[in-house]
Amino acid sequence: MPLKVFQSAIKKRIRLIMRKDKIYEGILEDYDVHINVYLTDATEISDRSTIINGGSIALIDICD
Repeated sequence: MPLKVFQSAIKKRIRLIMRKDKIYEGILEDYDVHINVYLTDATEISDRSTIINGGSIALIDICD
């Protein structure tokens, strides 16, 4: 992947799709020649189903 793509994405929201079913989304702040990236406001996005123990839930917030 050309480093020019990363340079043009600095300070923009990007999505990184990893090899093992993980997706990260955040603002690209920096990167290096090894394509190590530094994201702010980052979240892991999952497209898989999961079961969450109800005793662990502190709050449910409905997202619009």
